[in-house]
Amino acid sequence: MMAPMAFAALSALAESAGAVPPIAPLARTPGFYAGLQAGTNDLRHWPATVGFAAGARAHGGLSPDPAASFGLAVGRRTENARFEFEYQRGRFHLRGTNLGAVSVSASGAGQAETVLFRADRVLPIADTLTAYAGGGLGWGSVTVPHAGSAGGCPCFGAPTGQGLAYQGRVGFEYSFANGPNVFVQASWISLPGASSGGTPGVEYPRRGTAALDAGLRLRF
Repeated sequence: MMAPMAFAALSALAESAGAVPPIAPLARTPGFYAGLQAGTNDLRHWPATVGFAAGARAHGGLSPDPAASFGLAVGRRTENARFEFEYQRGRFHLRGTNLGAVSVSASGAGQAETVLFRADRVLPIADTLTAYAGGGLGWGSVTVPHAGSAGGCPCFGAPTGQGLAYQGRVGFEYSFANGPNVFVQASWISLPGASSGGTPGVEYPRRGTAALDAGLRLRF
């Protein structure tokens, strides 16, 4: 009598346990998060066109050195995707300009800022490791410093510009059980051009640059 009752009890327990959904792997757990990232950009040359009186034009450009970038993001993670708003700011330092065959050294610092709505497809690799790929679209602003004279011409003023910015990104993220997620990612972003106006005036076209970042995401 006791054996059949014990067997029935064990069977009921097994069935009830099987009805409980499995715990989601940590790397795929949905929720809100805030992120912080820092790294470097790869802006090494920015072509320019200088306009003179009577419609004359000459071609040249800036030669920046790559410099630091940082960003902040807030968003929500689902099991297979991530949606976020991101603010990104990058700086660059000038080392020279050229106008036609004339090249001169230059100094000064410029910056670019973007505010993007982003979406990533998240691809699980292991319980605590994911890869992701996606893109973003939004607003960008560029400030280029005054770059002095080239061949006696004060051609490179201090232009600013703003407009559409867009981005592509791939990365890897590791999830700790009792801490933040850590990630490394590579991005490519298209920035709006800039123009100083006036005569002579300088125009910089839209420019794309790569960036490499590492950072943290805090789940809440």
